[in-house]
Amino acid sequence: MTSRIAQLAITDALIACLSLADYDKAVATIGKTFDVLSTKRF
Repeated sequence: MTSRIAQLAITDALIACLSLADYDKAVATIGKTFDVLSTKRF
């Protein structure tokens, strides 16, 4: 369980670094993801 939490923490840190590197693109991608997932809600 601890190793899984460590893996998730590293993944989160990497995603945060990528998002900060190109903030505008990250915001646009999150918006697209939201639009796609909003049509799939039950």
